[in-house]
Amino acid sequence: MKIAVIDGQGGGVGKVLIEKLRAEFGKNIEIMALGTNSLATAAMLKAGANQGASGENAIVVNTDKADIIAGCIGILAVGSMMGEITPSIATAVGMSKAFKILIPFGKCMIQVVGVTSKPLNQSIDQTITVIKNRLLSENTDCLDVYLADLSGNAECFMQSVVRVLPEGNIIKLENVVGNVREVRARIKELRLEDHLIILEKIEEK
Repeated sequence: MKIAVIDGQGGGVGKVLIEKLRAEFGKNIEIMALGTNSLATAAMLKAGANQGASGENAIVVNTDKADIIAGCIGILAVGSMMGEITPSIATAVGMSKAFKILIPFGKCMIQVVGVTSKPLNQSIDQTITVIKNRLLSENTDCLDVYLADLSGNAECFMQSVVRVLPEGNIIKLENVVGNVREVRARIKELRLEDHLIILEKIEEK
């Protein structure tokens, strides 16, 4: 999953967003920093982006390479960020097939009716949650793991699993966003056509 973070001026918003993305997902996602200027790009690269590019053409070229685009709402408004968002940038973001997650920010001089004004850090935290939910729902190649108790009743134990590591009687599971769970169980059934694993709980002696 490739996430493009777009920012301008000093890149402060993009920097905080990328720092929180790295803290939440580690190396499980690829982050592309797209700055309207080199200063913004440098700040986002320092925060942990995998790669970066600066300027109008770089943003136009790379917006279609992302699965998710994140940034202030101003990236869709021509002339915002003190004129750094050009018609070509705004059009490229708007026309991109990527899923767009926009952070409402007062300095962009745009107010969305029905959206309550919140501190920037809180809005960024909500952005992380939206991205996390998007990653979990979009990864159809992952497996859902169900855990059956000793009576045979099975309940969902973990979704969007990308790694299953049996270690003796312990099975370690990791999902697409890097969350890890362990359970004392054995593999009862594997249904690849349904993207499903059923584990059977082992009674502790």
